[in-house]
Amino acid sequence: MAEPGFWLDRAKKLVGYHHEALDFINRVGDQLPVNESHASQLRLLWVEADELDQMVCSLLEDVNTHLIEGSGEMDTTRGADVRPSLLADDALFFECAWSLTWADGKAISLNLAIDASTGIFEVLTSGHTSQATRSVRFPVSESALKDAFTEVYVAEATY
Repeated sequence: MAEPGFWLDRAKKLVGYHHEALDFINRVGDQLPVNESHASQLRLLWVEADELDQMVCSLLEDVNTHLIEGSGEMDTTRGADVRPSLLADDALFFECAWSLTWADGKAISLNLAIDASTGIFEVLTSGHTSQATRSVRFPVSESALKDAFTEVYVAEATY
């Protein structure tokens, strides 16, 4: 019998995140308009974030090592927010973010978000002090992410 494929591993990961997603929804339920039906979108976001994590961290580490002489600090976060989307003024988004912060509050980040009602992903790189932003097409390719990080890094470094 052949080895299970990528899609079966993905299914296992989605099931594995079920209880954690429900716990997260219960924790933010007092502050945001979430319900248990949003767990499927949250699980999907976390699996996508897992798949991007190594690439994103590697690229941010390259920036840290080669462009800011190792002075940066990386961080990852998970969260939820209500903000405008393409379809609504107040849409619930679940988010995963990676950031690299260095001197004088400069930072570059990647935000991977999913609209809880539509399941549409949004990917955005940004610079903290420069306020530069660049959308990245989903699914994320390494070359597109490199281009976006380059653009926001230059904006931060020259702001």
